[in-house]
Amino acid sequence: MQLAISSGKTNPPQKYIDNRSMFKNGDLVVYRGSSFMSKAIQYFDKAYYNHIGVVWTPEKSDRLLTLDMWSDGLACIPLSRRMSGYDDFCILRPKTTESNIEDSIKKILSYWDGTNVGYDYGLLLRFVIVKKTGIDLTGLSKKKNFICSEFAQYYTNLLGFKTYDEVDMITPQDFMRYIDENFEILLK
Repeated sequence: MQLAISSGKTNPPQKYIDNRSMFKNGDLVVYRGSSFMSKAIQYFDKAYYNHIGVVWTPEKSDRLLTLDMWSDGLACIPLSRRMSGYDDFCILRPKTTESNIEDSIKKILSYWDGTNVGYDYGLLLRFVIVKKTGIDLTGLSKKKNFICSEFAQYYTNLLGFKTYDEVDMITPQDFMRYIDENFEILLK
């Protein structure tokens, strides 16, 4: 799989700088941003958080990366760079073995290897319509595409957790709304 790992100048929030050492491979990170899209998601979902990703530290590395769905599909970038676009965040740590986390991340990477899985803009529109009107236009989204929260839901299912399995049209805030004993909340 060819994931673009880009770097560059970043200005992550001080909270990230002060707590970088707390992040572990496999952690879920929910983010709060202030961009137009972030504010729209917060408004329609009555949410504090509006994005979610999975922390990945490749073998024999102390580099913190994030795997998440972005405009071009699955993105893999330094966590500090992703943080630079957000004002606040929270860590959700799965209570499982490192081996289970590593196996689940390997499955994620192999699933996307050579597969054209993109970002599901149709689901975002569907979500807005459902939240505002109660009308569900199911044909708007594509089964092969994901939004960030569906990607995180897929990951938690790979871990063997059914915590979020039944949440339809899951949003980043739902990872806080429906959290259970399978996860520890850090830096809330």
